[in-house]
Amino acid sequence: MIKQTTLDILDSQLRGKYDAYLKMDKEDRYGIFSRKPIRIDPWWSNLKYQEIKDEVVNLNWSKPIKYSDLVDFKTLITEEDKGIYLLYVQPTNLILELPRYLLYVGISGVNGSERPLRERLNDYLYPSQIDKRANIHKLLQMYFEEVYVVYSYYKGDFKRLEEIETSLTEFFSAPFSDAAYEPSTKKSQSIWK
Repeated sequence: MIKQTTLDILDSQLRGKYDAYLKMDKEDRYGIFSRKPIRIDPWWSNLKYQEIKDEVVNLNWSKPIKYSDLVDFKTLITEEDKGIYLLYVQPTNLILELPRYLLYVGISGVNGSERPLRERLNDYLYPSQIDKRANIHKLLQMYFEEVYVVYSYYKGDFKRLEEIETSLTEFFSAPFSDAAYEPSTKKSQSIWK
């Protein structure tokens, strides 16, 4: 169980930076809130979708959980299974249920560990764990009040889970998922940096 003190520290750490981002001048915001080019290629998206559609569409995805509500995932996820999760940003005000931007695709059991999904997601509730992952730390600081998490268990083998992570990263062009892109995409992205 996560103690209230831990949640208070996490909340104050991330919320302080989040509030600072909100107070930035309009001119400064553009560069900070702009990400590398997003691939909008219908042919490519269809290819990635075909690679994973049967598995991903049939997964039992959770309802969205607002990150700033700081839920202890150990109370929500009771199984010891590995899984996949998505972090997305959604502004408070939507038109036609849009915009929503997928920022990160993650999996549990990385490097062949049997670490369950609930433990992996709980890492995002501890400042010491968040600090180890610069991309996630930045994502949470910038979008603290607008980040949502969805997840699903995955019963297949880990190699296939890694392939699904890569295909989803490519499909969504997830800007904070640098490591999960295919080598050819990484090479193309380096041109734009």
